[in-house]
Amino acid sequence: MNTGECLNTLYGHEDWIWSLSLSSDGKTLASDSSDDSIKLWDIETGECFKTLKSNNQNVNSIAFNPHCNTLAIGCNDSKINLWNIDSEGDFEVLEGHADSVFSVVFSPDGKILASGSDDETVKLWDIQTKKCLKTFYWDNDGVNGVAISSDGKILAAGGWNGIIKIWNIQTGECIKTLSNKPYANMNITNATGLTPEQKSSLKALGAIEQ
Repeated sequence: MNTGECLNTLYGHEDWIWSLSLSSDGKTLASDSSDDSIKLWDIETGECFKTLKSNNQNVNSIAFNPHCNTLAIGCNDSKINLWNIDSEGDFEVLEGHADSVFSVVFSPDGKILASGSDDETVKLWDIQTKKCLKTFYWDNDGVNGVAISSDGKILAAGGWNGIIKIWNIQTGECIKTLSNKPYANMNITNATGLTPEQKSSLKALGAIEQ
């Protein structure tokens, strides 16, 4: 890593590659592609040792759990598939989003999965029960990136609107909003005297209308 040398080049996909996830032990790389497949690669040899057909689900995001045996798969059909990579393609399915799932990430202990969706929500899932534990609501835009802190206490999410929100996972409180837009989070839902054009301009600068 210190040299910046390219250690290997992996060939096998036939179309765009959308997402990558490296296992925590550094031995396996997962990749998903527009060629309707998810591939698992041996990092040391560069060989693809397993291919899963995604059956036109249009996968947007993948993430390994910390134990390196499960891959979370966020799909355009609003579902999240949990693939036991030791199987040939046995899934457990998380359902609750109402639109495409663009980002998935496990907590450091692997017990919780966070997902961000175009339905303007971020959801936390209990991996053991497969139930949604908590839903965080976005403002008039989809979520395309999620992250959990190394201590498992903080959730961050980024939306198509260029805004990042940070929540306390335990309390559900939004503790910070990061944006360079001057009117970020200004609620103009009940504002009077604004023309449609003015509302549009304010929303482009970060204001929200619910």
